[in-house]
Amino acid sequence: MNILHTITILNLVSLIKYSYSFKPPKHNVIAYFKTVNNVYLANPTNHTTSYRIYLAGETVNIDIPKSVANVSNIINWKVVNLNQFRLMFVHKNKPYILLNQQRIKKMNYSGELSDSIIAFGDDEALHVPTIFNPNLTKPVPKWNYIELLHFDVEKEKVSVIRSLPWLKDDDWKFIKEWKMMDYIHFDDKLYLLIKRSISKANSSSVTQEISIIRLCLDKGSELISSAVEIHYTRPEFQSNQIIEAVIKYDNYMSYSAFDFEDIYTGLRLFIGEETPGEQLIYSQHYINQFGLLFDRAGKRCASGNELSVVTLLRYHLRSEFRACKKLTYQPCFSNENYVTSFDISNEVNVLSKGESSLELTLKENALNLDTVSGAKPSELVKHQFVPYFRRNKDSVFIRIQNPLSSSLICRQFDDATICNTAGKIIQKSNDVNEAVFLQYYVNHSPLGGFYVTKVTNQIVFWNLSAWCSVLVGCVNCIMYGLQFDCVYSAVTCRYSKEVKHQNTMIVNRCFTIVSVSPLIFNSSLPDKLSIKLNTNLNLDGSIESLIIKAGPHNYCTDTRMNGPNIECSLRLFQSGKFNVEVTLRNYRYAGASLLSAVSAERVDIVAPEIESDNTTTLIILFFFAWLLSSFILIGYSKFNKEQIERVKQFYESERTKMLVGLRRLRSRKSLATIRPKHKKRAQPKPG
Repeated sequence: MNILHTITILNLVSLIKYSYSFKPPKHNVIAYFKTVNNVYLANPTNHTTSYRIYLAGETVNIDIPKSVANVSNIINWKVVNLNQFRLMFVHKNKPYILLNQQRIKKMNYSGELSDSIIAFGDDEALHVPTIFNPNLTKPVPKWNYIELLHFDVEKEKVSVIRSLPWLKDDDWKFIKEWKMMDYIHFDDKLYLLIKRSISKANSSSVTQEISIIRLCLDKGSELISSAVEIHYTRPEFQSNQIIEAVIKYDNYMSYSAFDFEDIYTGLRLFIGEETPGEQLIYSQHYINQFGLLFDRAGKRCASGNELSVVTLLRYHLRSEFRACKKLTYQPCFSNENYVTSFDISNEVNVLSKGESSLELTLKENALNLDTVSGAKPSELVKHQFVPYFRRNKDSVFIRIQNPLSSSLICRQFDDATICNTAGKIIQKSNDVNEAVFLQYYVNHSPLGGFYVTKVTNQIVFWNLSAWCSVLVGCVNCIMYGLQFDCVYSAVTCRYSKEVKHQNTMIVNRCFTIVSVSPLIFNSSLPDKLSIKLNTNLNLDGSIESLIIKAGPHNYCTDTRMNGPNIECSLRLFQSGKFNVEVTLRNYRYAGASLLSAVSAERVDIVAPEIESDNTTTLIILFFFAWLLSSFILIGYSKFNKEQIERVKQFYESERTKMLVGLRRLRSRKSLATIRPKHKKRAQPKPG
């Protein structure tokens, strides 16, 4: 079959998909669960005007003069693209564009933004509006519950392209508060942690709830339609005001729970409440079998059973019950604005046969804060959870209060938790006794975190470069730590400021090839290739894999490992003498380094001649052309017509080329009836 035509067609099919779907973000190991801040400092110990911007697995350097904006503003930008000369971002609820790193200009947007922005790259971002309407007055304009925004860099305009809108024109009569408190993402799922206050119809009663909404990122621009939520309330929520809600992973929890292979563990929420007497009470809510609850909700809704705990979200927000339609359940099923809502407050009482129980347990402790004139207790303290090296369960739980020296920093790693005051940990800074903004910022490289003082905009940096040592072994150190300036030397992983030559760090560094056999391959011999390494790689099969090649086009399938020994079937496509290359890659994390080993010996390959079956080629080409036409027709009714028009024009061009090729093929066949065919044997290419 003509490979070039096949590649063209597959690329065209991919173009159709991405014409309406952004690519699910792929994050590095530090931002895998959450991007705490997009902007960080290139040199936090001697900051000038140099910044780094991280977005969806990619990082760029940018220089922003102090005359354009000060550091305390820049590090709070919610950046939505990585065009250094036309950088779009949200700050203080307004969209802006930074032109040529010299001038900030406001972008056109008719609505109002909040700080709850989650950028996906591709100029798109999810926005959860903050709704605070204690008097239940009619808002102008209407707000959406969730919306997907597109930032047009050329038109300098922001538009809503998808949303979860009101159910009816009087939804404002029921929603007193709606606010995203935190979020997490991993793989192709996004979870929004929301607190809300709902006023019941014809009643003065108000219900305060915690909600977690799951969205499926692989649905692209249709992710809002894939939403499923769980929610709960507690008796104390009716008198106390929720002022903090943080998603927190405990160090003893199995992190495989977040790989979505076997989710049988739970999630812990750190909840802060303010009592009517201005006392802060903190509790931890543990939700067992967290990852399974959303599919459980979807299955119950799809069954059509009229259970009072399963309804549709927009009806629940109006204190109304609406039974779900009976459907065939599909995970991440996308149906516009059809959002299942599952009340887990009393889940233990509504279990079906065969289901295990849900635990919603509490651990509470009260914290008394001294009263400060003109300030609320909720404005005096903030908590953050920051996972650093996910593979080592290394994370930080931080309580920020002023002066900074009194803040608490708890490091959680392996099976231990160590807490100290910031004054004890950050001893070198002269500003540790100053008042800081209540925000901890993550610095990717050099690795660490920092605070910013309120009065002087000084940086208080906490250097975490010593944390390279938690990456045990050469593979972990280089694959996951090289992007953070970790190097492997003298059997330890350590931080190094030295300039690193990529090839010397990743080729024949962590493992080498001792031998390969056999050294000759052709179509009449077995295709089994045996490789012996100098060490056992101990792969994590869920996120790491081997790629084995001999030359650019001969590759291995059916790879099997037994300690340092590897066996695979070598597929022959190119003749010649080639070194065998074994590459270890991680397909889950952005920025993870490839590790490889190259054999000293070369294998001699005689590849069989690959003949084209012209008839089969034409059939497959016409099949894809028909399939392509179907996609285009569907696309007109469902997706952006302007983008689809570009696809159609490309398709017409490819169809013309295909017809010309068909005419040439027929011409060759007519000549073949006059001229005999001569087959040439494939000759081995010289090494």
